[in-house]
Amino acid sequence: MCTAYVEIRSINAKGTWPHRGPDKGVFVQIVPEGEKPLRVLNRKVAKKRGIIIIDCGVGYGQRYTSPNSMYSKAVAKAEKIVNSINI
Repeated sequence: MCTAYVEIRSINAKGTWPHRGPDKGVFVQIVPEGEKPLRVLNRKVAKKRGIIIIDCGVGYGQRYTSPNSMYSKAVAKAEKIVNSINI
């Protein structure tokens, strides 16, 4: 049995002002029973513990109000994955 968690993390925005890239990343952690979720999303540590990390997308943190934004679509995708696993 596994449990899934939505993780929204800050990422390094690439580029220089005013042309900077997305600053928020949306991930899903699928944690097997008996393991604790990772605080730091490190793929090497996750692999050793049997945790799966799914990258759902990136977006601009200040543009989350519109349902058509990259950020909102990534969060919706992550929530859909989590809901399908945690049933």
